[in-house]
Amino acid sequence: MAYAIARMAKQKGGGIGASSLHNVRQRETPNADPSREKDNRVILGSDRPTPEMVREVIAEHGGKPRSDSVEAIEVLLSASPEWWRDDDDSIDRKKVDQFSAAAREFLKKRENGGICVKAILHMDEHSPHVHAHMVPIDPNGKLNCKHYFGTRGKCSQWQDRFHQEVKHLGLERGEIGSRARHTTVKEFYSAIDRDHRIRVNYDRLPQPPKMCLTKEAAQEFKEEFTKALIAQIQEPIRTQLHQAMLARDTRNKLKETKARLAKAREEVSRQQLIVAEERYKNELLREQTGNMEKRAERAESRVQDVDHATVMKMMGYKGLAGANRGTIDFVKPDKNLMVTITPGGAFNRQGHLMARTAVSLVQQVMKAEGRDMSKEEVVGWLADRCGRDHACAAALLDHEDSMTGYLKQRSLERDRSSVVQARDERLSRPEPERIRERDVDHDRDLGISR
Repeated sequence: MAYAIARMAKQKGGGIGASSLHNVRQRETPNADPSREKDNRVILGSDRPTPEMVREVIAEHGGKPRSDSVEAIEVLLSASPEWWRDDDDSIDRKKVDQFSAAAREFLKKRENGGICVKAILHMDEHSPHVHAHMVPIDPNGKLNCKHYFGTRGKCSQWQDRFHQEVKHLGLERGEIGSRARHTTVKEFYSAIDRDHRIRVNYDRLPQPPKMCLTKEAAQEFKEEFTKALIAQIQEPIRTQLHQAMLARDTRNKLKETKARLAKAREEVSRQQLIVAEERYKNELLREQTGNMEKRAERAESRVQDVDHATVMKMMGYKGLAGANRGTIDFVKPDKNLMVTITPGGAFNRQGHLMARTAVSLVQQVMKAEGRDMSKEEVVGWLADRCGRDHACAAALLDHEDSMTGYLKQRSLERDRSSVVQARDERLSRPEPERIRERDVDHDRDLGISR
């Protein structure tokens, strides 16, 4: 006879995160086979982290709960181990699909525990089962676990409803009011190595009526009673022993599978590692190149001068087409002034260079109009009209132009000084004595050597 299994546990805070990690196999699960983990699947909800979805549901129904509130219900739905097997002692996939469909319908109903945020079908353990997390939101939209599981009677009704959902699969409901305790995984594996033989202490058995039996008959009665007792409990004990042996074999296979997986990870080819390393280097290079381009764009934007034509318009000058292509003549009739703007700088009416930068242009034009302004005042004037960033960029360019002119002039002065010094040194040296060619010829004729 196969039974439907339904268990629940109240959770809050860190308990939700720990159980969710177990469900998605992100923490060690001793009784799970890693080679079959690929068969696990989400049957309700999404792949998002369970604690995150639980917090979202709670936030939508009243916000932060009290410190002692039950935030989620962990549900386990399964059936007796033998029910899942077919005639070849393999997992019956048809039964798995039928059970998971029934479990999904059960969990989708609000009256069965609230809002189910995620349900996962586990196929990597000895018996298939469904693990789910439900947020106990009552019909009034509040977090209220007592509404569903506040009393023993409500818990029993919850199991009744699950049985109604799966009884068409041939599953029976467990004994109502049973005090059987669920054995933990740790206790189950510890029991595998225990001695399961049954020993009976005859002295502890009840005595038969003395008036009816002799001492030998009483002993015979005890022996017969013991045989009958052992015969009654022999079958369930044998079943438990077989299950323990099966669990031990499964654990050994699990160890072997883990060892094979570890060996396979160690035997990853060097070529794959090289490809991964090259891919990482290329991605890092692209990222660095992108960052350099962004920095270059920011730097370029910080050193762009204010357009000279815009500066002239801001000072009240009217632009006219210049005599040459690419030039603009700006005039101000009331001041009788004209400034020609070209790509090489600003020139006055006589064709003399006035300025190469916006700061110098404003300073020179203001001076021609009779207003002397320092460069600091000019930068402030530009900031009021063009903004702080453009004014700072114009000031940097003007400073660079001034320094370039200064260094160029300094270099020319040094070259001029070097030329003058070399000339003076040459003039101050005494002229070497020269021997005329005719004197040399005359001495040679006389036999005098010089």
